[in-house]
Parts: sequence; C-alpha cells; structure tokens
Amino acid sequence: MEESQRSSQGEEPVVGAFAVPEPRGDDGIEIGLAGLLEVAPDAMVVIDGDGRIVAFNAKLTKLFGYDSNALRGQAIEALIPERLHAGHVLLRQQYMAAPVARPMGREQELPARRCDGSEFPVEISLAPLPGLAGTPTPGGNVIAAVRDASERVRTGRRISRFLDAAPDAMIVTDRNGLIQLANAQTLALFGYSADELRGQPVEILVPPESRADHPRRRASFTDSPTTRPMGSGLELEGIRKDGSRVPVEISLASVEDEGDLLVICTVRDISERRLADADRAHLVALVSSARQGLLTLDLTGEITSWNAGAQEIFGFSAADMVGRSWTVLDSPEQSEDSSGTVARILAGEQLHPLDTARRDRHGQDVEVSISLALIQDRHGRPAGVSVVIEDIAERKRDERELIAAKAAAEATNQELEAFSYAVAHDLRAPLRGIDGFAQALVEDYGDVLDDVGQEYLGQVRTSSQYMASLIDSLLLLSKLSRQELCPVAVDLSALAAQSIQRLRAADPQRQVQVEIQHGLLALADSGLMSVVLDNLLGNAWKYAAGGQDARIEFKATEERGVPCYVVRDNGVGFDMAYAGKLFGVFQRLHPISAFEGLGIGLATTQRIISRHGGRIWAQGEVGKGASFYFSLPMKESHHV
Repeated sequence: MEESQRSSQGEEPVVGAFAVPEPRGDDGIEIGLAGLLEVAPDAMVVIDGDGRIVAFNAKLTKLFGYDSNALRGQAIEALIPERLHAGHVLLRQQYMAAPVARPMGREQELPARRCDGSEFPVEISLAPLPGLAGTPTPGGNVIAAVRDASERVRTGRRISRFLDAAPDAMIVTDRNGLIQLANAQTLALFGYSADELRGQPVEILVPPESRADHPRRRASFTDSPTTRPMGSGLELEGIRKDGSRVPVEISLASVEDEGDLLVICTVRDISERRLADADRAHLVALVSSARQGLLTLDLTGEITSWNAGAQEIFGFSAADMVGRSWTVLDSPEQSEDSSGTVARILAGEQLHPLDTARRDRHGQDVEVSISLALIQDRHGRPAGVSVVIEDIAERKRDERELIAAKAAAEATNQELEAFSYAVAHDLRAPLRGIDGFAQALVEDYGDVLDDVGQEYLGQVRTSSQYMASLIDSLLLLSKLSRQELCPVAVDLSALAAQSIQRLRAADPQRQVQVEIQHGLLALADSGLMSVVLDNLLGNAWKYAAGGQDARIEFKATEERGVPCYVVRDNGVGFDMAYAGKLFGVFQRLHPISAFEGLGIGLATTQRIISRHGGRIWAQGEVGKGASFYFSLPMKESHHV
C-alpha cells in the first residue's frame, strides 16, 4: 500500500489498518511509524495522553477481534475487563506523568478483553514516543506491544501442577536469584503465599547469618550450572516467614528458557530424619552403655549385633561373635536348646525370661537370665530375634544366701520354741511352788507370825506373781514375733469398741468419755490388731484424767501426708525427751507405785505394727495427755 496521502474528501488517509493523522508537532504521529507498526511481530497500539487509541496494527485488531476502524479514538480501557477500569486509569495517569520504557506481564498474568467479552492473559511492553525534541514528553503518546500469553500461562500452569505434585518443596528462580515460581509444598513449608514469594530474592528463605555469602554461592552455580546436591553432611537450614527454622537438604538444577537461565531448587524438609537420627544415636548410646547383654540374631540364629554389655558378661568382643551362631554360648548344663528357642520365637511363640547357664570365653558357666523377642520388618514379617541377657550370678548368690538365712532362722525359731517350752514349764513350776508355800505359811502359821513376818510373806507372794506375769508377757512377745500373719479385712472400729467394753467391765466405777470413729477398716491380722488396740486403749484408760473429765478417742487422721490412726487421751502425758524409751521392753516413764504395768505392752504393739509394714510413734506433753499414732500401709487400709 502507498504511504499516507490526503483524500479528496479531506479525511485523514488510511494506510493498511492504520488511520494516521497528519504530523502536527509534538503530539502528532510521524507517517513512517505506521509502516513500522505494521511489520512489528506483535500486536501494537499507540495511545495519546488522554488514553485514547490513535493508532494500531492489523495484529491488534485480529488479536482482540475488532474491525479495522472500530478502535480508533476509543479509550484504551476498551481492551481491559470492565472490573479493572478504575484501577487502570489511575495506573495510566501515573505512567503518563513519568513515561519510561517498561515490560509488563512477565511476572504476573495481565488480563485483556476481546470484542466478544472473553478474557485472555497478555504480556505488555510500554514505551513513550519521543516528541520533536527527541525525548519522551509527559502526557505525550505511548506505544504498547501486546503479546498473547495464553500458551505461556497454560504451560506455566502445567508446570505449576507438575511441581505441586512433587513430594518436596520446589522453587524456580531466574539468573539473578529472583523467585519466579514456588510450588504448594514450598508455601506450606515456609508459610508464605505465592504472591509474597514471587519476584523476591531467594535469600528471603535463607537464615540472616548466611544471606551475605549466599549470592556468591548462587553465582558460583549460575557460572557453572550443573545438577548438584547440597546439604549432604552439612547443617543447612531454611527460615520460615514466622522466623522459625527448618533443617533442609537442597538439590540444584538449571534449564534454559527463551535464552534465560532458570534455576530449579528442590528443598527437602529433613526434620523427621534429624529426629530419627537423634533417636537412633540415643538408642545406640543406650545399647552401647547398657550393662545387660544386647544382641540381635537373623532368621538362622546367626549373631548380627553384640554390645559391650554382652562382652562384659562373656568376654567375647563383637568381632569375635558377629557372624557366628549364638549356639556357641551353649553350655552342657543348660536345660534347653538355643536353636530350638529361636525357632519358637520366629514361629510367634512368646516365652518368659529363662534363667539358665551359658559358657563364657574361658569355658566357664555363667548364670544368666535370657529374654527373647521377635523383630518384624515394616510389613509385619519376621526379620530376626532380639536377645537381652542379664548376668544373675549375684542374684543367684543372694537367693542361696537367703535360703540359708531362712533355714538358720527356722532353726533359731525351733530353739526359741524349745526355750519357751522350758520357760513355761521349768520356771513357772518353781514360782508356783514359792507362791504356794508362802500361802501355806500364812494359812498354817499365821497366828505364830507377827505383822512384820506376814508382810514379808505377802511381798514374797506378790513378787512371785509379778515374775509369773513377766514370764507370760515375754512368752507372748516371743510368740508374736514368730506368729504367721493372716491379713484379712478388719473392722478396727469394732475391735476398739470391744476393747473399751472389756475395760468398762473390769473397772465399772471409772467414768471415761470414749469417741470411736465408725467404719475404720484395714487389711491386717485380726487377732494381732486386737492386741494392739487392747494395749493402746488400755494405756489411755489407765493414764487418762481422773474424775468426769477423762476422755479417749480413736480415729483416722493424717500426719505429714501419711494416712494413719491415732489413740489419744487427756491424761498425765509424758516428756518428749524420753519418747525413745516408750517402746523398749520393760521401759517405764511412770513409777509402778503410781500406775500398774509390766512395761512390755508398747514393745509388743510396736512389734505387731512393724510386722504389718507400718510404724508407730507418740506425741505427748506432761499433764496434757498423749497421742499414739500408727500406720498400716497395706493397700486396702482405709476408712469409710
């Protein structure tokens, strides 16, 4: 076609698809530009300072589906979706105020609108047209190259879907380290959105202390872009948006894209591996330091691991034993076949720990306890056997010593039985004789003796009877020390009530206020607990205040966090400085002339409580009463 001419009708000439105005100074269009626009490879459009379309080529009308003259004079917003008009006007005005050459659309999808209303993504490059002075003029004409980015966007979306399907975080950067693309795993790992990462330097994901040196490392890769792993044997970390850190392994690869170098960075979160490695190292340390012998066997019974504990027990090192059958440890004295035991474990049988003998490096038998367990692979199939071996020589020695001590104790008990029999028969008989002859003297020769002689005979009788009571108490104490416990559920409240009933019957003139808490239960020997309460309540009855003010109580309580029972009175009390003597045999804190007693009741009580696994203690103050506490730690002891 010819170059621009005036028509006879005075209208502006049309050259190809261009309506080119005649040059009019700074804001005019040079006629030669129309031809340049037509031969341009992309759709081209020229707008004036008001955003009106003044020129365009055929590629633009074809791309947007307009007739050749339909666009001339329209606002450029005709090519943009209506929802974006307001924002675009503002951006256009800002650009017109300071026009510079600028590519657009490479970092984001810019939507355009066809004549039929359909939308498609484009890339746009802008440049101001120089005025007559040869320089861009604010508010002047601007030329834009428009390229259909549909295929690139479709390709990018396919690549994004491909990257999102990858199990690891994947990041694509340009040669300068600016992030072009990040997959879903990257966003999840680092806590950013796609818009927050796009266009950012990759150093945003690098800890602050490493950022200064990271561009140099990045440049060393782009200078020689070969696929390489990073992080093997190194402690590499990434930093999340919230500032937390994550241990990573990194692999780098490169690809050429339209002459640009793109770097593909694969980031693998190795947090779980670090934890597993730490657990494995901890387990190895435990196995190595364990005093027990720990070894593993394969399906044939061959030793695959041998720890220091096993070496300590048998004297063999791991180098001696790994690869050998564990039957080499078999001793002729053992009662089972080692290979058969492994077969039973592999067949799924569960075996109890076995006390047996195994042979050490020097051919000596070692007493050991062996526990075996099945090792399964991740599919639940038998993969081997773990063996724990404990040296029980000391335990066996203790057991033998215990058996010997028990036998000695039984022999001692038999001797005590014989002694008790002798005391009961050989000592009681002379005492009964002394008492009997003294009584005969009083009866037969009382009229011959004066008052002093009769008093002497009375003291002989009292002393012999007192001696007999002491012998009976000692026999009871000896019997309680040997008597077998028969723990049953005991109603302590009922036993205490029976004890008080007996005390009232023996001393009906005594007025004592007694308070017994109901429902006190314990797991104990019923007969022995009756003795305990008789002694404690009998003492309280004896030492309680005189007159109408005497009070005794029996209840459950707690002392220093320990559940216990207490028998309390408001009687004469005692000096705590002598509390250590309370539970000794024949120990008394009050003279026998003031209070009767043999001094053996509390010793008996302590012996019974100790045999139940409990303890007894007392608190008191002179003239302000006494409290005797005892605990019964058997699990069933409680009150309701």
